[in-house]
Amino acid sequence: MKIIVLLIAALLLLGCTEMAPGKGRLSMLITDAKPSGNITSVIVTISGVEVHSAGGNWSVFSNENKSYDLLELQGETDVLGENDLDPGNYTQIRLNVNSVKVTDGGVEYDASVPSEKIELVHPFSIEEEETTTLVLDFEADKLVVKTGAGAYLVKPAAIKVSED
Repeated sequence: MKIIVLLIAALLLLGCTEMAPGKGRLSMLITDAKPSGNITSVIVTISGVEVHSAGGNWSVFSNENKSYDLLELQGETDVLGENDLDPGNYTQIRLNVNSVKVTDGGVEYDASVPSEKIELVHPFSIEEEETTTLVLDFEADKLVVKTGAGAYLVKPAAIKVSED
């Protein structure tokens, strides 16, 4: 029920802001599935999002610094960003990640993110005067892995992108 309320709220927000002439809109949502084990919190802080056009250019989609506790998003969505873009084909999404904090067994750990960026290859199109919605599903139980040395690593392949 909460996901329906959030989707309706997102749609209402989309309708409240006027789209720039000659542009299309991209809305990105973030969600998560329930992890296994003793992990009780995975807090991801994202400082920006970029999109890559098929023409070869990276464009800033959002430069908002925001933290998400992935485990609070189980079965829910939150807005990662919303922006007008030039119509066309896009090939990738780049998340600039400031930090990932994992609470496991009541102890908080920093998880290592390679190059502090996560690139997601997922082609999508932006059509003039239309909204494209992408959902980024951070599968926390696969996203963060504990090494034999006790360190935590982020595996970007655990993030699934789908169009809503």
